[in-house]
Amino acid sequence: QWRFLLIDCYDIAVQGREEGSEQMAKARQLIAENNPNVFAGKNWFEGVHPSKHRFVPYNGAVGSSQLEWLRAQLSEAKKGGERCVVMTHVPLDPRASSPKTVVWNYPDVMSVIRESECVALVLAGHHHPGGYVQDEGGCHHLTIEGSLTHENGAFGVFEVHEDHLKLVGKGDLPSRKLELR
Repeated sequence: QWRFLLIDCYDIAVQGREEGSEQMAKARQLIAENNPNVFAGKNWFEGVHPSKHRFVPYNGAVGSSQLEWLRAQLSEAKKGGERCVVMTHVPLDPRASSPKTVVWNYPDVMSVIRESECVALVLAGHHHPGGYVQDEGGCHHLTIEGSLTHENGAFGVFEVHEDHLKLVGKGDLPSRKLELR
């Protein structure tokens, strides 16, 4: 049994939010507190500690109510013996991406995922070169290569097996086998 969950990593963001909205105000506050270069018209990364590079307008955060929803979904899945795949546009683990292209509050989201012990895969995009890491709990973090930046595209099919997931890549997307814990 599998459960597929899609999270909105732009719940709190400057992109796609109404000017004056609560989400926009909170996003501006987070950016200003963590990376003041953004609103000062400076190079966003110059002189900013790499751990703060993620606080830029093209990323966002998962809000607290959505985190509680995710926690509840994962708890229910674990009780039912289900494995989960979490899908997000912006990656959750910088090791499968870059410090510049991860969810602002990825430590909070990752904590919820680790607690659950039922997430087999976090599937993301956003970081066009792609990336992969298997975290300490055995969860695979796969950032799919951007089809816009790959000459032959990047697409494929996942096959679900009892003991592994297999990505059959096409174009410039490499095939890979992800062993399940």
